[in-house]
Amino acid sequence: MEAINHCLFPIHIHGHASRALYDTGATHSVILKALYDTLQEPPELTPTRCSLQVGNGETLTLASEVTLGFTLGPQRFSTQFLVSPHLIHPVILGTDFQCIGAVCLVYKKGKAHLVFLRQPKHTPTLAVLMVGEPKAVH
Repeated sequence: MEAINHCLFPIHIHGHASRALYDTGATHSVILKALYDTLQEPPELTPTRCSLQVGNGETLTLASEVTLGFTLGPQRFSTQFLVSPHLIHPVILGTDFQCIGAVCLVYKKGKAHLVFLRQPKHTPTLAVLMVGEPKAVH
């Protein structure tokens, strides 16, 4: 699969193609409200009170969350997203998704790979989604 950028992966959510940043430093998965508003028949938002500190030290106060199904590479997932009015990337997949989705980020030969581990009916399967060469993010 062709790279979009470092740790940005193609994602399909409720009939909408977008890109997701796989962020190993994020504790929660977050979706941009403007993207949520374009989804085909999305579930209703649930009110919540949550504050997140982002990488630059600012605090985001979020008032809603939603559980969404999506496709990432060859795999289908469902996870809870906090909904934010402001994000640099339309979707951020945090470590909460990493635990639920049994997903690992692996660097091999200068390329980033998402490795999906699943065990349907006692048979482990492995799928790999590759992106481009790692680049410094400032």
